[in-house]
Amino acid sequence: MARLARAPGETARLLAITALLAVLGLTVSLFVMQVLNRYVTHGVSATLLTLTVGALLAVTAEHQLRKLRWVIAESIAGDQDRRLATGVFGLLLTADLRAQTPWSAAAREELMRGVERARVAFGPAGLTVVADLPFSLLVLTVLALLSPTLAGITAAFCAVLAFQAWLDQRRLATPSATLSRAAGEVNTLVASAVHAAETVRHFRAQTVLMGRWQRLTEQVWAIGDRTGWVQIGGASLTQVTQALLGVAIVGVGALQVVAGTLDVGTLVGANLIAGRALMPFGRIVQYGRTLRAAATAVAEARRFAEVAVERSGGRALPSWNGALTVQDLAIAFPGQDGPLFSNLTVSVAAGGVVALTGRNGAGKSVLLKAIAGLMEPSQGQILADGVDRRLLALDWWRSRVSYLPQEPLFLPGTLRDNLRLARPEASDDDLLRCLADADLSGFVERHPQHLDMVLDNGGRTLAPGIRRRLGLARALVTDGPLYLLDEPSEGLDREGARVVYQRLIDLAQRGRTLIIATHDPVILNGTHCVVHLDGPRSGLRSPEAPTLRAAL
Repeated sequence: MARLARAPGETARLLAITALLAVLGLTVSLFVMQVLNRYVTHGVSATLLTLTVGALLAVTAEHQLRKLRWVIAESIAGDQDRRLATGVFGLLLTADLRAQTPWSAAAREELMRGVERARVAFGPAGLTVVADLPFSLLVLTVLALLSPTLAGITAAFCAVLAFQAWLDQRRLATPSATLSRAAGEVNTLVASAVHAAETVRHFRAQTVLMGRWQRLTEQVWAIGDRTGWVQIGGASLTQVTQALLGVAIVGVGALQVVAGTLDVGTLVGANLIAGRALMPFGRIVQYGRTLRAAATAVAEARRFAEVAVERSGGRALPSWNGALTVQDLAIAFPGQDGPLFSNLTVSVAAGGVVALTGRNGAGKSVLLKAIAGLMEPSQGQILADGVDRRLLALDWWRSRVSYLPQEPLFLPGTLRDNLRLARPEASDDDLLRCLADADLSGFVERHPQHLDMVLDNGGRTLAPGIRRRLGLARALVTDGPLYLLDEPSEGLDREGARVVYQRLIDLAQRGRTLIIATHDPVILNGTHCVVHLDGPRSGLRSPEAPTLRAAL
């Protein structure tokens, strides 16, 4: 209804055409009445020909008007479905990572599937279903002119279906929301079976996953069965109501025919008109499940829309050499008892080399993400040349920060496409040079498609060492004054680690600022300082160390 209200002009056209359709829809009924009352009685062929031609013209006009009405309904729906889909996907791309932690990956994926359900329910098909309803009154009015008694019976049956539609909406409210969440969890298990196949097999997780899958699918199927029964019950009630209406109209009409207040032709036509009046209410009952699922999806999308997004705007520094200060920083996630760390203060001079250490889960990766601008701290500041990072444009900042995450992932596309995300203006020679610096020249040359090789499934099909070095190459393409490297040597063989050590030396000699989360003793021995993350006791733990080249 909101879409109809937002486009009053187009809505008026939609309703006008729907009114014409309601009138034209009576043509067949009137045709039957006239044939039975006039042609059959008098046998004038010209009368039959005239009535037949008129009925054919009316049916043809009705067909054309239905196509025009669909076009108008599309115009009313406009780009709202596209905007909804774009908005939800945009939120998935820009929502603050820390703020969206209450939403599981499955729940976020389900949002996009819900958008499609909303498109079906609130699109042209749904609008025409709603538009048909008020003109049942017009049809009932015509029926009342023929027989007020039959019109009253038909109105009572319409009221029954309207009540059923309202009741179905109430009964489907809670199951639809539960079904959406459970279906998302099932999808997560399926993704685990597909993308973690080796883990599932080696650690004999088949039984565990199968048990979870059976419990969830039983829940999904049970809810689906209940909602299905509601849907089937509604469809069955619609059919039964239509049949009973036909019985009631013919039965009562027959009494009127015998009493002389109605003729047979009018009785047959009235039966057809009554069915026409009931039809929109039957469609509403069957439309109920789709409408409820769509309403649930839209409600979830609106709830997700309240999640904080990454800030926009900001400025760029005229020049920045990589100097950085973390001041009184704390990071906490929703639902946790306390922050990962708090009151952390560290200053890194341009060209400095700092290592982050600490137990697993201490917040090393989170700190790097905060510096990269991927999440906002709960407290404190991250300063670049004394300017709070939150005052800087995120696009500018990220173009100056080379980032290697702990689990490098890649977008669907070619290797060239993925590397150029870091620096769109980079040439193929630039990309090949960075790949060579990551010791991946042979890997690329051996592949028949070279830079056009397609990275599937986030690059997970590649060997972990190759994937990590591709992540390093991507960071080298950015080549900002600040490098954030999360466990750069983790999982690499001796030769791969040697390549990483050499790149760190080169970057340090070029004056790049390096902040490295690592447990690698070789890297730790070559840093200027070590920041040990350990909750409230986080801070500097080592004095000035040898140069990186001397240590490595």
